Amino acid sequence: MNNTHLRTKKIAKAGAALLLVASVTLTSGAAVTASEPGGAAVSAVLAGSAAVQTGSFSDIAKHWAKSSIEQAAKKGYVNGYEDGTFQPNRQISRAEFTKMLVSALGLTVGEKRDGEPWYAPYFAAASKAEIASASEFNNNVDKPLTRVEMARLAMKALGKKLTGYEPERFEIGHTFDEFKAYGDDHFNPKKYLYYATQAGVIGGVARGVIAPDNSTTRAESITVIERVLTVKGGGKLAVDKYAVQAAELYWHKTNVFSVMPEFFISKDATVNYDPNKLVVESEDKNYKSVIDSIVAIDLADPNDPNLKLLPSVKKLRWYARPNKPGIPLDKFMNSYLLFIQGHVVKADGKYARYAGSSKIDTYIDRPFTANIEDFWNGKLVNIASVFVEGGQIDDRELYLFPKKGLTYDPTEGSLTIYLEVPGTGIIQHDSVLSGWPSF
Repeated sequence: MNNTHLRTKKIAKAGAALLLVASVTLTSGAAVTASEPGGAAVSAVLAGSAAVQTGSFSDIAKHWAKSSIEQAAKKGYVNGYEDGTFQPNRQISRAEFTKMLVSALGLTVGEKRDGEPWYAPYFAAASKAEIASASEFNNNVDKPLTRVEMARLAMKALGKKLTGYEPERFEIGHTFDEFKAYGDDHFNPKKYLYYATQAGVIGGVARGVIAPDNSTTRAESITVIERVLTVKGGGKLAVDKYAVQAAELYWHKTNVFSVMPEFFISKDATVNYDPNKLVVESEDKNYKSVIDSIVAIDLADPNDPNLKLLPSVKKLRWYARPNKPGIPLDKFMNSYLLFIQGHVVKADGKYARYAGSSKIDTYIDRPFTANIEDFWNGKLVNIASVFVEGGQIDDRELYLFPKKGLTYDPTEGSLTIYLEVPGTGIIQHDSVLSGWPSF
């Protein structure tokens, strides 16, 4: 796969085993009854149950999703249990979520044929609406739904169609609405979670934690479905920026485009980045340098979840002048810190050790004009290399990007990060990320 350029303007859990009443009235007026493993089938109507009718379940009074659960119950696309509970933290299966989503969207559901499982009509409706099919889960629809799967179904319900193969780099810097308008027809399992966070449909389970492979609970499912309904109704959702950044890192192995886009994304310019090509091999085939992640950290944000990746900021210094003490980084907190992590391996796949280290080496072409004397005297007028006090060697490459004080010179070319690899003769390097500042 060749690197290409992107024109950013144009492309644009659960207690006793009880029965979950998973049923709705079909278009024919017949009722479908759905039973969970360990439960006996009962009527889905439960007309005398006040909890089913009003959503006043006995176990959600202090639950974070109380409001969404009550709304969903009143709308009729989810019910509780016979004992008046809702069991919000119970895992939900792929089939159950699909049934809930189809019902919430008001899709037409056909009759269940003899011999078919209870969920067949719902998957048929979801398939017709190009949301989901049982086959895309290899028909393992009784398995717990993961968060990344939930994101996929939610975004497809909003019209995001992604089928086939898509090189991730084509989507850098673009929004869900742009790709919806562009008619993107490609598939990458991870991208749905990114777009779902970007749209506010999914947030983090903790600050900066998206847990893509975690199973989904009933409460989480209903919350997401309610958000889908809000968006379809023209409403706006709050966006968890840390979830967006984590989803981008999950998808692209970097979060620079959501944390510090002004350094790499410019109107009518190009971004050159392929997360599948963060490897450079030496000409003699003895070594490979591999980037595992490129993490942007906003030092001005004390809540940035990736600060935990660093030693104490008080131990960090930036290089101003060779053979001189480094300058304390904590005096320059209105900056981004770029943390490039990786490793070097030998041809046999084992970690390489050369010059006492297995760390990668990188360097940056900096298209900024700066007075070198000012830089040497401790003024952060350019991107600076960062080290840990004591000079210890590890697998980190750190760079300090000041938010202010840089003068960009377009004639100097793009802002480019290069990855080096050891080998016989000259050190080889390749560009792994290239973009154009927008300031």
